[in-house]
This record gives sequence, structure tokens and C-alpha cells, in this order.
Amino acid sequence: MRKRITSLLLTLAMIFSLVPALGVTASAAEAPEITSGGTYGLHL
Repeated sequence: MRKRITSLLLTLAMIFSLVPALGVTASAAEAPEITSGGTYGLHL
């Protein structure tokens, strides 16, 4: 029983350690587009 609890805690720790990485990936997908003139999000 102790091994099962330990493995469950380690699994949860690994899942929660991925949460910040998923947030960075999501914000990178919403990055503004770089167009001519060096402006962000402005289409010339």
C-alpha cells in the first residue's frame, strides 16, 4: 500500500511540474505577428 501511495504522489508531482511548461507553450502560440517595420501586430 505504501508503494502505491508513493507512486501516486510522484505521478501527481510530475503532472503538476508540467503545468508551467504548458502555459508557456500556450502563450507562445498567441504571440503577436512581426511584420515589416518592426511593429508587432500591425499589418502594413
